[in-house]
Amino acid sequence: MKIIIDSSPLIILAKLNLLPSLKNIFQKIIIPEIIYNEVVNEGILKGKQDAIAIKLFIEKEPELIEIIKDVPQIQYDKYQFELDAGEMAVLNLSKTQQPDLIIIDEELARGVARQLGLKFKGTLGVLINLYKANIISFNELSYYCGIIKSRKDIWIHSELIDKVLAELKSKMKNNEKL
Repeated sequence: MKIIIDSSPLIILAKLNLLPSLKNIFQKIIIPEIIYNEVVNEGILKGKQDAIAIKLFIEKEPELIEIIKDVPQIQYDKYQFELDAGEMAVLNLSKTQQPDLIIIDEELARGVARQLGLKFKGTLGVLINLYKANIISFNELSYYCGIIKSRKDIWIHSELIDKVLAELKSKMKNNEKL
């Protein structure tokens, strides 16, 4: 599966130390250069540990990860002023790269992706994919969700996390195939 990933999911997965697990569920990870500069170069200048983790992960996985410099410039009417440059790059790049999925958390960007007919997931969806692929257990998924809920620098709604965990737990109780 080929994906294009936005900055927020990349940073969160680095904070959770789950970047190496991505190679178990994705065959190609595309990162627009503007996102790389934001999360790695600017992050390192700000002393962010997750920036170093992302940089090292990218360096260790050259077959898996591609940084793309030339992103087509497509305008999305009213959204062009509401989305940040990284989100625009992910959406624009999806037109030429045709990923199976884009990984993006911001709700407005997901709305634009929906209008464009793009398949997307957020960080929580990636965690669920890791669980469904037996890369992490349900207890580990719950643990990571607990970390997300407790951190002030990760912005995923607690209510959404609780809802997703409850649905998965219910399916487990009913022995439903995930």
